[in-house]
Amino acid sequence: MESKQELTSVIVLNYNGMGNDYLPKCIRSLCKQTYPYLEIIVVDNASQDDSCQYLRQNFSDVKLVQLEKNFGFCQGNNEGYRESTGEFVLFANNDTVFAPNNIELLVRTLHDFPEAGMASAKLLRPLTQDSLKDRRIDSAGLMLQKNLTLRDRGYFILDEGQYDEKAYIFAPCGAAAFYRRSALETVLENGKVWDEDFFAYYEDGDLGWRLQNMGWSCVYVPTAVVEHYRGGSSPSAFFKKPLTFKVHTIKNRYLMLFKNAPFPILFKNLWSLLMQETFIWGYLLLHPKLLYTLVRSLTKTIPRALKKRQNSRFSNKSTAKGNSQFLFEAHPLTLDVKEPKSNKPV
Repeated sequence: MESKQELTSVIVLNYNGMGNDYLPKCIRSLCKQTYPYLEIIVVDNASQDDSCQYLRQNFSDVKLVQLEKNFGFCQGNNEGYRESTGEFVLFANNDTVFAPNNIELLVRTLHDFPEAGMASAKLLRPLTQDSLKDRRIDSAGLMLQKNLTLRDRGYFILDEGQYDEKAYIFAPCGAAAFYRRSALETVLENGKVWDEDFFAYYEDGDLGWRLQNMGWSCVYVPTAVVEHYRGGSSPSAFFKKPLTFKVHTIKNRYLMLFKNAPFPILFKNLWSLLMQETFIWGYLLLHPKLLYTLVRSLTKTIPRALKKRQNSRFSNKSTAKGNSQFLFEAHPLTLDVKEPKSNKPV
């Protein structure tokens, strides 16, 4: 058996995962991985279905962490990380299904690129009866837009090979995000990987930006494939989402920026940023309840975000140097792309 340094910890966050057979399909796909050195940890956010009973009866080798209530994405995954021991860590939603060679390809990539602290798989939407031939992309990794919002590359467009090149990108999508433990250890906040002020949404962008600021890069691996159901049939348009979703999404973008955005990047994209802010606050003024709830949340969390920014260690004075070329635009590795400088903290 290989050393502990080769072990990959897979942390699956679960809440009521028996619906649509999500959790069983996810765990079965992980058990079929060609990479043998795995520990699988399921963190259950106080499910009200029989998820825990199912795991105990069918997957005795899976480590089950049961939480007393639904703590959301960030705290739930932090609990799983504390239980993990692998040199590599894969955070996965329960509505993901992994191709058999997925983890093997991601591990190999981080071996081949020692400056990379993150790797992103190619996430695809599952085939349905209505689209047996039309495979759509869910995420080819995260990038920043000039208005400093996040986008999933290729989201919901037909997969016609446009994203089949390995590339440097901003960060992996949090639904299936692969990290080097030694990289995560350089950006811990009070001993935690994920910032629990986020609860959910934009947390993958925050973690990716923290790692980029420390000099770690992210490699997109198109041959490592994951199916992502995105929770089934919830409405996709922002305006149709519930109040809680809107509050977390808007709040967390501000937290990400206050914590991580170097001033040169803010100034360089000021016009696009102002246009986005005009749209957001115009929408908020038309929805007083949303505005009130958001402002209350921001007054509590922004001071903490600024303190975390003060306490963070940047390997360069700002990401405007070094890795900034990978924040807004993917760079295929087939091109003559200058690799990031050493990621070892100074």
